[in-house]
Amino acid sequence: MHSLGSSIPLFCVLLLACGDDGGATGGTDGGTGGTDGGTDGGTGGTDGGTGGSTGLIAEPFAVAVQGERLLVAGGYEGDAFVARFFVDGRIDASFGVDGIRRVDFGGPETPFRRQEDVAYALLVRPNAIVIAGAVRGLVPGAGVFGLARLTGDGALDETFGNGGIRITDTGDDNSSRWNQIFADDAGRLYAVGGLYNGVSRGQDIVVARYSADGPIDVDFRTPGSTGAGVIWDGGSQEEWGIAGALLADGVVAGGGPAGFRVTKFDLSGALVPSFGTGGVFRDEGGVLFAIRPQEDGGLLLIGTAPPPADGEPTNGFKLVRLDVDGALVPSFGEGGRLIVRWDLTLIEFPDGQTLSGGFNTVRGVAFAPDGDVLVHSAILGITPVVARIDPATGAAVDSF
Repeated sequence: MHSLGSSIPLFCVLLLACGDDGGATGGTDGGTGGTDGGTDGGTGGTDGGTGGSTGLIAEPFAVAVQGERLLVAGGYEGDAFVARFFVDGRIDASFGVDGIRRVDFGGPETPFRRQEDVAYALLVRPNAIVIAGAVRGLVPGAGVFGLARLTGDGALDETFGNGGIRITDTGDDNSSRWNQIFADDAGRLYAVGGLYNGVSRGQDIVVARYSADGPIDVDFRTPGSTGAGVIWDGGSQEEWGIAGALLADGVVAGGGPAGFRVTKFDLSGALVPSFGTGGVFRDEGGVLFAIRPQEDGGLLLIGTAPPPADGEPTNGFKLVRLDVDGALVPSFGEGGRLIVRWDLTLIEFPDGQTLSGGFNTVRGVAFAPDGDVLVHSAILGITPVVARIDPATGAAVDSF
């Protein structure tokens, strides 16, 4: 375990981008016996608010780079939204309407659904932008998966789904949302998310695949299922698809409110039993935030570290390095794991004040041009700190 104290530089970071390409649209899929979900990876984000001269007061959840512009997606006054900015922070008025495109996923309205649309993930594709999220409900037990594709300049892409929008309703007023979106070389979209599947099963991981023009792909599904896609129950009530990645031979998805849990499916939707233990890697402690494929075929898992002791706040981040078979890489960190903790009692803020206590949450992950991983954490949920780590060894980059 590494500990970083008062010498940590504090950076006022607005955006930490970690995406490549994207597009957007929709329609309605019927109930699924699972759900379906590339080589391009989208970004997922966390809670927060933003405002400024644009008049935009919103919850941003995802950020991506589009050429020399920045895209931000989230929820705004009941709609999902994408906004585009110049690198100096000015809104790009040529995008959408005055720099913003609002998206109404629509979908069936019930007493538990308030038609509040939110984009939790963002993917930039050649000449297109894809957002993935949900129609949120009034209570934990209501929600619909939502996708939308936009043209590069922010208009709904009428060639995708139903007027640019594709919603997938599992029925039964289940709470569901997409948290990650990827695309393969054929333009098919893979979505990773979570579903509350009733009291007996709790939360499950969901992976779905959509064809390039929007329909759900029934060829990606749990073996023996008559529906499309995969709804995976790992035997506890704490699965939730927070993170994912598309590999050459399959899809990995992971999450859960406790521990690092990653499951691998092949490109037909079947569990890959040779990965980890019976298709699943489990490592207790912490909360998974992101999964990043490595050049050797392995995976880098990034998330918030577990508390140093029961009853204490989280105060750092955790990285885990897996090989292609889902086993820990012993040469990384300490036996495949790296935990970096901030000494929160020693951090000095620019105004000279010190922090006497607090907590830390991982909010963003990106890779530098040389391959180093940048981890963005938020202390007390508001103060940004960025660390730079060598992904091969787990060593901190002291020159950063």
